[in-house]
Amino acid sequence: MNYCKNCGKATNTKGFECNNCVSNRRRLETKRKAVEHLGGKCTKCGYDKHLAALEFHHLDPKQKDFTLGKVLNRKWSSIIKEVEKCILLCSNCHRIEHSKY
Repeated sequence: MNYCKNCGKATNTKGFECNNCVSNRRRLETKRKAVEHLGGKCTKCGYDKHLAALEFHHLDPKQKDFTLGKVLNRKWSSIIKEVEKCILLCSNCHRIEHSKY
């Protein structure tokens, strides 16, 4: 039996990385690429300190085919089409953008 080098769970995979950790790593890499594609910082305030605080905001919700944060394991060609419908916002600016107040 092998153990995942990231989380320590038992795994039968050859690379000593469990399927969950592989998926998490791929999602993070894809998000990093998508964030870089959109300039790497919030378009409203310029925040660029932490990847987790940067979010994709669809400019036209009617053109939205899928939520990027939930499907970052798709092919890059489909992800980039969706990314280009968005601007990059930090968590605070994104909440304000969607606020009714």
